[in-house]
Amino acid sequence: MKLKEIKKVNRASDDIWKLLRMSVNTKNWALLEKNLNRLHSLQGYYCELLTNQSSLIRVLESDNKYLSQRESELENENIILICKDKGYEYQTLKDRLDELFKEG
Repeated sequence: MKLKEIKKVNRASDDIWKLLRMSVNTKNWALLEKNLNRLHSLQGYYCELLTNQSSLIRVLESDNKYLSQRESELENENIILICKDKGYEYQTLKDRLDELFKEG
């Protein structure tokens, strides 16, 4: 699917509707048929665009979930390395803080 500039597509849609009104008012059936075909084509373009964007959103959401999990893992690894460098036991510090801030 060739992407088109959305402003131009929306403007074309508006123009088609204006021509449809004009063709009905003047009973110009050839113009009506031509613009109904254009509207049908435009509707197909919009459907294809929405389908592609929906797929892209699912991919991006999946990527975002993976990256968030990976970021959390790397932060934990980094904290453990810092604790080792400073001579602290990570699990001991974590347990003390969890006990202090536990709910209930």
